[in-house]
Amino acid sequence: QLPISSIREGTWDVSKLEQMQQSSKRLLCRVYPRGERIFSDNMDPLPLWRCGVQQVALNCQTNDLPLQLAHALFEIGGGGGYVLKPAELRGGSGDARWPPRRESLHRVAIQMLSLHAFPQQEEGRPALFDGSGASCHQFESDLSGRRQGPQTSLRSVSKVRPCVEVELHPIGGFACVSSTPVPSAAESSQRAATVVARLSGNGMNETFDETTLYCLAAEPRETILRVCVSSRGRQVAYETAVLGALRPGYRCFLLRSAFGTRIENCHLFVHLTMDETQHLWPNSEEVIDRLVTMQARIDEQGMVIAQMKADAAWPQQTRNRRCSM
Repeated sequence: QLPISSIREGTWDVSKLEQMQQSSKRLLCRVYPRGERIFSDNMDPLPLWRCGVQQVALNCQTNDLPLQLAHALFEIGGGGGYVLKPAELRGGSGDARWPPRRESLHRVAIQMLSLHAFPQQEEGRPALFDGSGASCHQFESDLSGRRQGPQTSLRSVSKVRPCVEVELHPIGGFACVSSTPVPSAAESSQRAATVVARLSGNGMNETFDETTLYCLAAEPRETILRVCVSSRGRQVAYETAVLGALRPGYRCFLLRSAFGTRIENCHLFVHLTMDETQHLWPNSEEVIDRLVTMQARIDEQGMVIAQMKADAAWPQQTRNRRCSM
């Protein structure tokens, strides 16, 4: 059994990555929110998970981005609430740091085909009787959304042109979203990309010209994919999933409302292709490590040069003293 360490948000120094990862191998670490979070918003769990923290306390009544990512991660293994950490974070690899440098990247090509039964303005179609959370909706219906028909004004039934945004949220390691199979230098640091529907319609059967986006990740089992559909500048539906848990072929993303409840009959139809590609791009941590190493070498060389100058000046100072005598 591991001793338990309870840590207040903000006191865990995520900048000392290696030290924190070693501590989480010896302790069962749980981080709780600071008391100033009076609006029940959530802290970002990604840097804490990267440090090896086993439990991050989140407010489930606020379905913001951190909670969406947590739901996706813990759906692995059937949603039992337990996910195995990488071997480097469990102590199985000694003092190894996670994530290590990977020579290859997992690449997922997402071909956007069509969007179906997209909600109209002010429309609510929560699937209250489907899925694993069906038994919870009757107790806290305000947290699930209510059924509501669309507005009937002429303005509300005007044609829409939904936008689909694909995002990657890595716990650690390199990750990017690109419009080409091999990202450019500018795209290698891009974590999101957007696809717009081909024509304006009523949201029932929108198409996207079969546009393809490429998601690359060095740690696919620790990288979360988020697909978000927006209309008129407002996020209407989304879905999250672990990138490494996706399967190839024709797939449907069953979309959720802002409450986190699935929307009846609303889904994004895509085709997924997966392969491996060579890792050619450094991530931000590798760039920082290189800069730190280079700065250390510069400082070391500066000390050597200063010592050489001091040694060269010593005979001259000795001669000057002899001449003055």
